[in-house]
Amino acid sequence: SMWCDRLKVPFVTTTLDIQPGRGESTEMACRRQRYDWLFKNCDNYAVAVGHHTQDQLETILMRIGRGTSLQGLSGMVQHTTLKHGRIIRPFLYLNKADIVQYAHENNVPYKTDSSNLTTEYTRNRVRQNIIPAIEQEYPAVYDHITAMSSTLVEDHNCLNKQAEQLFISMYDCKK
Repeated sequence: SMWCDRLKVPFVTTTLDIQPGRGESTEMACRRQRYDWLFKNCDNYAVAVGHHTQDQLETILMRIGRGTSLQGLSGMVQHTTLKHGRIIRPFLYLNKADIVQYAHENNVPYKTDSSNLTTEYTRNRVRQNIIPAIEQEYPAVYDHITAMSSTLVEDHNCLNKQAEQLFISMYDCKK
């Protein structure tokens, strides 16, 4: 909060009582309730989150494991519009090590969520057990994930635009 005061940025904190819905994991309930609270308290501003390339790789690997579409395979996007507001991910194409280094060099405080250190959650098991082997085998994996994600987002947008144009032309032909 002192850092926010110094920058004249509002600092607000809360504690949430996490109640997973039916069939919802604790991790998903935390995310849902966190975003709900943020959107209620952000006065129509976008909510900026700190996702980076390592988070992107985790997300894509988890989606592959669960089964996904072209859109899902592209991972997270830099701007997402939800029913309650927008999420922006300004660090999505940055490496976590570079972000941490910048924070240290510029005395920017940051916090690591202690739940990230357990293997209780799927994402953490992917982060701790699978990704180190991928990084060792493919040292440029983050560059490749970033390029793949960008390409797939463009492909998805192009296909959607073509499908929309085709639909409009077919509809117009039937008039």
